[in-house]
Amino acid sequence: MTSGGDCRLQATGESGTDRNGYTGHAGITNGMSRTVQVGAGGAYDLGYHVVWCPKYRRAVLVGPVRDRLDGLIREKCAEHDWLIVALEIEPDHVHLFVKAHPK
Repeated sequence: MTSGGDCRLQATGESGTDRNGYTGHAGITNGMSRTVQVGAGGAYDLGYHVVWCPKYRRAVLVGPVRDRLDGLIREKCAEHDWLIVALEIEPDHVHLFVKAHPK
């Protein structure tokens, strides 16, 4: 593992190199475990980190607005079969990290 939160791809196996010099196996070395999904079209591990804020970054995401936003995000994620890995609703911005299928 690298220090300082370094997330660069580094070789983890020696199954041969292609013409660009990349090895056949690579992994992200940031300490997080990865689960690769395998489907008919190939293997995937898609994660999306979405950050957004209200206009002028006003602190309006509190109380019932925060609760309603949380419910709507969870409803949409369930509708699209996305896995919520992390959801943080701050008064002036939202962080959402989801895992999704490449449909």
